[in-house]
Amino acid sequence: MACTPADLKRWLGELCGCDPAMVAPGAPPVVRPGVVGAATVEADAVTLTLRWRVLEPRQIALLRIQQLELEFGYSPASAAAARAWIERFDRHTQRGGG
Repeated sequence: MACTPADLKRWLGELCGCDPAMVAPGAPPVVRPGVVGAATVEADAVTLTLRWRVLEPRQIALLRIQQLELEFGYSPASAAAARAWIERFDRHTQRGGG
């Protein structure tokens, strides 16, 4: 994902209606490669575990884009509900354009 941990926490807060500061308590505020974090989200009768790792920024000419490697974990029994939530999260994070 092209975002920072702060962006991710804000999006989770917007989508889940929870306090973003409570989504991943203790998550490092510094964006540097290798920093990892995790959060647990309970929504729509499914519990998802999100784990991320900060990657090196992608650079195109003078433009630098922050990157996260994001992994979703959930139980096989709730796979359909988890995929539906992940699709909604994906739509929520898409930025304008068309």
